[in-house]
Amino acid sequence: MDVLDGKLDYDHAISNATHGRVVTEIMMGLFESARKRRRIELPLLTKLNPLSLMVSNGDLPVEWPGAYERRSRLVRGEGMTWHEN
Repeated sequence: MDVLDGKLDYDHAISNATHGRVVTEIMMGLFESARKRRRIELPLLTKLNPLSLMVSNGDLPVEWPGAYERRSRLVRGEGMTWHEN
């Protein structure tokens, strides 16, 4: 009800955009550290996705080519079902 009444303080909400940006930068920092195999400083200087760079450079080989979700081969067409027909 606080949301409807306008009483919720969005500046301190657990899921605000600022927290999301910080978490994303930490995750990208972890990937960048793994890619360079050393400690890195935040904020990141690169705007490229370190995980994508590792895959494209061959540093992180793809085990299953294609979509990440291994069951995705079962989902196709209008039916969009997880079960094989």
